[in-house]
Amino acid sequence: MPYRICKTFEIENGHMLSKHPGKCKFPHGHTRKIELVLEAGDLDENDMVCDFKILKETMESFLEQYDHSM
Repeated sequence: MPYRICKTFEIENGHMLSKHPGKCKFPHGHTRKIELVLEAGDLDENDMVCDFKILKETMESFLEQYDHSM
């Protein structure tokens, strides 16, 4: 049976839909939730799928490019 962990990250970013007939044609923002699920057949030497600290550090630079962007 595989082991799974899930970590949710939140970022803020914006966009606009220039051809939309309503308010969405103006720049506006959203809170985005990114859910990352990791699965492993076996646990590591610390009895974990992955250390959440390592997961956070690994995802940080990827998420940084989208946080508070248009």
